[in-house]
Amino acid sequence: MYQVKRGNKMTRKGFTLLELIVVIIILGILASLGFSQYIKMVEKGRSAEARNDFRADTHGAGGIPTGIWCVCYGDQQSCS
Repeated sequence: MYQVKRGNKMTRKGFTLLELIVVIIILGILASLGFSQYIKMVEKGRSAEARNDFRADTHGAGGIPTGIWCVCYGDQQSCS
């Protein structure tokens, strides 16, 4: 913030252009770091959700594979 001297008083006038540019650069760096971390967290969440969905689809009640998997008991095939 720059100051202007009027008589014996120093008054604050506002921010300099350099100060504003430095603040904007710092905010841009912080935003880019935050955005990259956000993207990583979204990917981790999607991966965990896909893993859980796969487990739920392939291992239904009682741990017997269901869905796209076929289970054979002797001569019988329990595929739908």
